[in-house]
Amino acid sequence: MLKNIQKKANATWIRVGICATLFTIIAVFGFVNMHSILKGVSITADIVPATDNSKVVHIKGKVDNAIFVSLNGREIFIDQKGNFNEAIALPDGYSIITLAAKDNNGVSKKNTMEVVSKQSGAEVALVSQNIITN
Repeated sequence: MLKNIQKKANATWIRVGICATLFTIIAVFGFVNMHSILKGVSITADIVPATDNSKVVHIKGKVDNAIFVSLNGREIFIDQKGNFNEAIALPDGYSIITLAAKDNNGVSKKNTMEVVSKQSGAEVALVSQNIITN
């Protein structure tokens, strides 16, 4: 009789252990998948001046967790890894370049870069880089 009770108790503890293990695996899996949603959109970008004497610069960078990306209000396209490379012409003097990205949940982020270009077109100075989150 005592052995029968012990077998039932052991079987119960085995079932509890299996359920706890499955719950832990599901919780970890859910957290890993929710991490990208909780993290939101991220934008990194650099201005690369043209090597010749033109006023064209390339805006290169990467966005994470974005479904829509725009450069100065115009939609730009990204590859499967989130990389982009867009060419724009800068006028002489002070300019503001704005990158915006939005995720599936409607959360958006803006990256504003203030630049000054010289008349020769060979030099571009990044004045500041601000990230604005909505």
